[in-house]
Formats: sequence, C-alpha cells, structure tokens
Amino acid sequence: MKDDRILQAKVRAALDDCLSGVDDMPSLRYDIMRKVRGEKPVKKKLSVGLIFAIVLILVALGAVAAVILSGKEFVEQELVPMVSESTSDQWTQEELDEILRIASENGLVLSDDILLSLRQGDGEYKETLMRLFVKLDLGYYPATWPIEDQAWYDALLVECGLLDVQTRFVPEGDEISLEQALEIVTANIKNHFHDNTDVTDESLYLRFVEYRQMIPEGVPLPRKWYIRYEALLPTLDSYNYVISTDGTIEEAGYEPGIYSDSDAISGTQVEDYYVNKYGPYRFEWSQEVWMALQRDMNRVFGQYYEEQAANPDHILAGIIYGQNYGTPDAQTIPIETATEAAIDAIVARGLLSRTELKSDFKANALYLVGASNPVWKICFSKISFNEHVILLCHAEVNAYTGEVQNIVYADPRASESRPWYEPYVLFETLPNTNTALAANGDDQPRTRSEGPDYYYGETYGYLFEWSQEVWRAVQRDLESRVDIGKSHRFTQAVLRQQYGAPDAQVIPMENAIKAAMNAIVQKGLIAKAELEADYTPNALCLIGVSQPIWKISFVKMLEGDLYAFDLFHAEVNAYTGEVSNIGCYELGENYFEPYVLYEVLELVDKEMPEQPELPPNG
Repeated sequence: MKDDRILQAKVRAALDDCLSGVDDMPSLRYDIMRKVRGEKPVKKKLSVGLIFAIVLILVALGAVAAVILSGKEFVEQELVPMVSESTSDQWTQEELDEILRIASENGLVLSDDILLSLRQGDGEYKETLMRLFVKLDLGYYPATWPIEDQAWYDALLVECGLLDVQTRFVPEGDEISLEQALEIVTANIKNHFHDNTDVTDESLYLRFVEYRQMIPEGVPLPRKWYIRYEALLPTLDSYNYVISTDGTIEEAGYEPGIYSDSDAISGTQVEDYYVNKYGPYRFEWSQEVWMALQRDMNRVFGQYYEEQAANPDHILAGIIYGQNYGTPDAQTIPIETATEAAIDAIVARGLLSRTELKSDFKANALYLVGASNPVWKICFSKISFNEHVILLCHAEVNAYTGEVQNIVYADPRASESRPWYEPYVLFETLPNTNTALAANGDDQPRTRSEGPDYYYGETYGYLFEWSQEVWRAVQRDLESRVDIGKSHRFTQAVLRQQYGAPDAQVIPMENAIKAAMNAIVQKGLIAKAELEADYTPNALCLIGVSQPIWKISFVKMLEGDLYAFDLFHAEVNAYTGEVSNIGCYELGENYFEPYVLYEVLELVDKEMPEQPELPPNG
C-alpha cells in the first residue's frame, strides 16, 4: 500500500543519514574477506555512544510508524467518532477542516477526490467521505474489495448510524465459500458459454464480487453471491452470475464483446467499454479517444448507421457520422490561445469569473472540422461532489480567427439537463437537438419558445419560491442558449432585468416587506391581519433605471388545487422606501410580473412584435 511505501522510504532515509559512509570503511571489507576464508572475527564491544545512537534511531522510527494511519484506520479511529457526534448525515465546514488537519498530521497521502471533497464546504455526505478514505487502501470499486472488508465497512456504517441494516456479509456454516462460488462460475463459463478465456487473468478481466442480502420493501431475502467478470478488452465477453448459498446458479448472463458477431451488440455496449477504459467523465477524454470511439462505432454498425445518418432525429448517427475530428494545420491558432479566448468570452458574458475558470474548472479541447472552418471546442468542467453535480461551460472557437460563439453554461441546479453530447460536437452538426420533454413528462418535444419558464419550474417549483440566486442562474442559462425563445415575453423580460445585490444605502429587506405590506393594506386589497397570518413574503433586489428596487410578493396557496394561489406584489424604492406599482392576480396582470420591474416590461412591449390576443379561456 501507499502508506507502506512512504514508511519504507522514511526508514531508508533515516538509515542512510545515520550510516552514510559505511561503504568506504575498510574494516567492513576485511570482515567480508575473513568470512569468505572461514576465519573467526575478533569480537569487539559496541561503544556506549553507538548503542545510544541506535536506540534513538529505533525510537524515532517507531514514532514515525505510530503516526502514520492507513485509510481504514483513519476511518475507524478518527471519522467514526466524529460521525457519532451528530445525527446529521452531512459534514459541516468546521468538521471538514478538522478532518483535513488530522489527516495531514497522520501523514495520509490524500487523493484528488478527497481533497476536492474536503474543500467543497458544507453539505458533503459523511458516508461518501468515509468511503473515499477506505478506497485509499482497498481500491476504487467497493465490489472489488475483499468480502471481509465489505462486511466490515457495512457493519461500521450500521454502528455509526449511517446505515439501518447490514447487507454485506462473510459466509458462515454451510454457506458456500468465495472460492467455491468462483469455481462454479468459471466452470460454467467454460461449459455453458464455451469460452476458454482465463477470466482469472487480471490483465483481461476485472472481477466484482459481493455476498449480499437484498431487502426489497423491508423484506430480507436469502443471502446470495453476486459475481461479475468484466472484460478489459473489446473482443472479450463479460459475465454476470447470481449464486445461492448452496451453490445453485440462479442467474447466468453474458455481454458479448463489441467486435462479436452476436445480434446482441449495441451502441450502448461500445460506449460502456469506453467509459470503463477511459473513465465516466467524457469531458476528460482526449481527441484520440473520441476518434477511436467514432472508428469503433463505424466498424460495428456499418451500413445501418450510414443510412440512418440522413435521419435528423437520429442523434447517435448525427454524432458519429456528422462530426469530423481533425488535426491542427499550419493556420490553426494554438490550443492555449483558443482556451484563453474562450475564457475571455465566458467572463465577458458574466457566466463565470476568470478566477473560477482557472482555479476550479479543468479545461479540455477537441479539434473539430466545421462546414467552413475548423473549430476548437473548449470545455471547462467542475465536479461538485458535495452537491453531486457536474458543472460544464463550453464554447466554440474558430481555429483560424479566434472568434468565439455558441457559449453554453450547463448548471443542472439552475436549468433542465442539457444533452450530454453537446460539449463534444459542433452545434451545426447536431440534428434537431434543441428540444426538451414537455412539462408533463410526455414524449412530445417542446421548444423553449413555447414557454421556457416551464422547464425551470420543474426544478425549482413555483416562481414565487425562486430565490435571488435561482433567478440569476436562470438568466445566465437563458443568455447561453442558442435556441432561446426570441418571441417569448417572459424570456425577454428576464434577459433585460438586472438582478443586483443590496449595497450600503439599501434599506433592509425586512423594512421593505413592512412598507409593501402597509401600502397593500392601505389600498384596501386585504386586511393586515390576514396578510400577516396567511401569506408568505418573498423579496428580489432588482436594478432599475435610476435606483435599485425591492420587488416584494406575498403568496397564499389555496386548498383543493395544486396551481391555485393568491398573490400580491409591490415595488419598493430600495433607498427611500417609497412604494409603487402595487398589483395582484385579481387585477389580471401576467403571471410573471411579480418578478421583474414594470419599466422592464414596458421596454419589452415596445421592442417585441405585436402579439395576437388569446381567447378569454387562454
């Protein structure tokens, strides 16, 4: 293990420091020659000083060994006691800082995943971080750990309250052993599937083994062996088995290699192979990997995908056959220049800061051939482990001129999921991909021009529940869209509205809410007692032409209808507290007016083409 190598290195270094020069001592050479000739050496006493020096060395080495903990030991001795101090399943920032300090003091060499997890801040799940430390000793995939360690870790999670019931065990009594289960599987692979490949060869296969007790809907099932041999080469088949405790094969299946003639071959299997070989994060794949994937897809599917490439709805065909991956020529700007141009454009759009892009995001580049010129497709990625999201920002840079276009910031916390393949191909190559599922989840595609607010509503709920940060994120996403609904009033209002932050002159939000409440009551729209008791306030700090405005809304959900509610809203001058533009739904204004300034809506109405009136029923 890594810790053993560190300790050995420290021991060697200490011995080298204390015993330097020994090679040049003539007496040692004479002793060796006497041994060869069979002569008896002359006994000499060790000096007190030398004995004392040796003792000090051994004590020092013992101290070094004492402070170095393995990943498992660190979890047991340090993390488990900290987990038990609270009932929360997430770490606080103070706890994460303390963990980093203790790990450093104990000489642990931390992985990049652990460091990123520790630095993400509040919200990291306790079990996730514990598992990352255990992986330092046992490997990345828990199903490749020794079954004794799997059972130990499961029992540990139960002990500290992060798992209700243990599900992984070591066989007992008459239950067949791991060795017996593996013998049954390897024999069946040879006899049933007629495959003589040595699946125990670690250069050919990765083995996953679990001895588990599944508990669907709280009902424990008998323990079983779950065994998978996953091929590491594209020409080999992979195998999955479920074995009962008495050795009966309950399930046996295989996945053919991607170059097999079997009818079961699919594009998914090709992609699974590349994910297994090059990692799950496609945004880290190199140009060579994407070109190899394209070649393999072509080889597997042949004429079928050549015919389907003309189908505009066939996305995979569009990617594999429509995109050309090229090699930079003499006119191509350097990749570093293209990356800097993309950073400048993203920063200028206000999507991310330069510091964020250079410190928190990793950059990757693909050289793609467009219809009129080659393009550097630059993708910046950040994995946020504590929020379990991946942030991607990508842009297309003309490889000859450096001009930047088609900037997209994909933040799943603020918008619906973007198509996974967008960062790796040119937008001009993609056939009809700028659609999304309808809000009700049916399969009919809906464009953003039919109502972009529907998509954000699925993520964040009612508009009156959206925070200032959500509105900013929505605005950033709308700015980055190449398929934006230009004729939609909601979209244009949000794009033109500036969402600000209160400065030193701004009255407190609580004061603005009170001022709005008093003005609404004075207008006779509702009684103050009812407004205070039954309505929930929300506030946005919006930037107007002459001053910032607190846009205050009061909402009450109505019983019996999921989408029925009363809402009052008003604009409060954030410097003077003066209230204006009081409104409510009963007065018939548009549903999004509580979230943008009236002066912005007036500007939108002047610039947009005249809309046909809807019938009274909408």
